[in-house]
Amino acid sequence: MELKVEEIKALEPIRFNYEEIKSQLQEQLKKYKGVVYTEEMIAQAKTDKATVRKVKDAINDEKKRIKNLLLADYTVNFEPKCKELMEMLENVYNEIDTQVKAFEEKEKMDKKIKVSNIWINLAGKYAQLVDFDVIFQEQWLNKTYTMNKVEEDLKSIVVRTERDFETMDQRVADKEINELVKAFYLEHLDKPETALTLALAEEYAIKERRAKVSSFANNTQDVTKTEENPTETSQNLTQNGNLQIIDFRVEATTEQLKSLKAFLINNKIKFGPVPKD
Repeated sequence: MELKVEEIKALEPIRFNYEEIKSQLQEQLKKYKGVVYTEEMIAQAKTDKATVRKVKDAINDEKKRIKNLLLADYTVNFEPKCKELMEMLENVYNEIDTQVKAFEEKEKMDKKIKVSNIWINLAGKYAQLVDFDVIFQEQWLNKTYTMNKVEEDLKSIVVRTERDFETMDQRVADKEINELVKAFYLEHLDKPETALTLALAEEYAIKERRAKVSSFANNTQDVTKTEENPTETSQNLTQNGNLQIIDFRVEATTEQLKSLKAFLINNKIKFGPVPKD
């Protein structure tokens, strides 16, 4: 099937009085070139503007008329008929394409199931621990990506995971933190090359968060204890020769008291309740 268009005879050049009009315009437009209109000449400027625009529009209108004449058969006859034929083909193409895509999608799903089964057989004890959807790579479903290559990738993931678990066991002694680090590691196996680095960094983050929480709890208890049952006295300040003792009262919030206590401790300033005598 081939679209055959009868040979179109070359159109004769469009002839019009181009040189005549160009010559006249060059002569008539000289009087406008470089002219400067004063405020008193605004009315004349508007008239000149309208005259120039009128000639320009007349040429443009004729240009459009000739163009429409030349394209009339193409626009009214040839183009819409070609579009009709293309729509007939497009409808059938879409129907076939839908089925082809459905078949290709089924092929991918079948291959994914096969890959999942291979993973279960290769992973051993890690099969239940490592989420297949996390380690899954879309490229495995490409037709050009052979099952042998997929199997090599899966084996590599198993070996790396086992090695990384041993590293985490050696590096993270705390059992609870060890479990948290490994859980973090498993969540980032979509990028197995960096998962261990991220997990070990998480160990330090966990320890830092714990230290902050512990420090906060201890400071809160110390401030409360000092407020309710102070044990340090200003008498202890006299043990060093050049120390001065100043008694004063503080009105502050709990948070402010924490800050004050931290300041005194950091600067090694002894403090306590004012003696009753």
